[in-house]
Amino acid sequence: MDNESDATNGPVLTLYRNTTSPADGDILGKIELNGEDSAGNPRAYGSIIQESTDVTSGSHDGTMIFNVADAGGQVDFMTVGKSTVTTTTASSGVRAFTGSVITYSGTGTQGLSRDEHGGAYVRATGARTFTLWDNPKIGDQVVVISDHAGTTTIDGFDSDTINGSANTTITTQYNAKTFIATSTTTWIALG
Repeated sequence: MDNESDATNGPVLTLYRNTTSPADGDILGKIELNGEDSAGNPRAYGSIIQESTDVTSGSHDGTMIFNVADAGGQVDFMTVGKSTVTTTTASSGVRAFTGSVITYSGTGTQGLSRDEHGGAYVRATGARTFTLWDNPKIGDQVVVISDHAGTTTIDGFDSDTINGSANTTITTQYNAKTFIATSTTTWIALG
């Protein structure tokens, strides 16, 4: 309860994680919203999670993750925070979010996932092949940017199609294509 009559924040609920060794990526707190399913089992239907993206004193950054139930599992549907993430491996566990930039250098094949790359800009600085994720939801999207002089290839997952073909390429530096799922097995590439 706050009886102040001015424009100051209040009342304030503070969750404070006190640790002797704070690190980038620490989960600082979680608010979970639970209820029962049709069989009376308790289930988590959504949560808000706060993560420390950068714990550098004087320039710290944070990321807030909105997680909701989806087909019996938990999915991070929206993340708000630091806008640029750099990674070089698919197993890095980086959660992307709308507007984030994920950079992959070198060559090789990189699988893209809905949770890690959906709504993000994927930047290739080497002749890499990306594979779009399996069973996309209609409207899922990702932008692939070619930032090198070679060829960037984007494959559909298994027998999925991109503009009616198994794959598409970007052959000019500083070009990009936006991929939008129109069904669980088809993508449209723009650009």
